Amino acid sequence: MRLVLISLLGLLLWQCSGNTGTDQEQTETGPGPEQQQEEQLWEEVMAIHDDVMPEMADINRLTKEMDELLQNQKLSDLNRAQVLETMQELDKAGEGMWTWMNELQQLEPMRAKGKSHEEIMTYLRGEKAEIEQVRNDMRSSIEQGKALLEQIN
Repeated sequence: MRLVLISLLGLLLWQCSGNTGTDQEQTETGPGPEQQQEEQLWEEVMAIHDDVMPEMADINRLTKEMDELLQNQKLSDLNRAQVLETMQELDKAGEGMWTWMNELQQLEPMRAKGKSHEEIMTYLRGEKAEIEQVRNDMRSSIEQGKALLEQIN
């Protein structure tokens, strides 16, 4: 009887430890294929961000130059309107980047919250599309700003 109780107690302790081997195996072999897909997509999203983020300096510089132009009394009404419109586009593009960055959810906290692989992938695909749009908006407004400055000067 004692032997049976000891065996049952040992079995119970082994079961309660929760070590089925899969967690340990995953740790030893690295992330599984789903985690690798998530990490790869996360890296793609961040690569787009990292590529375009330095262009915020261009947006700031162009906005400053245009603000100085507005102080110039020799601007025609048409040029003044174009400068104001372009400054709004630059501001909108820059704000798009800041908003995107502030709303971006990090990968590990999503996993910790128990999000499924498909939920994470869907979210990251959406974020990739958003940061691509931010990139397009930024580059378009920068090109518009540079062209306008060349035209006026």
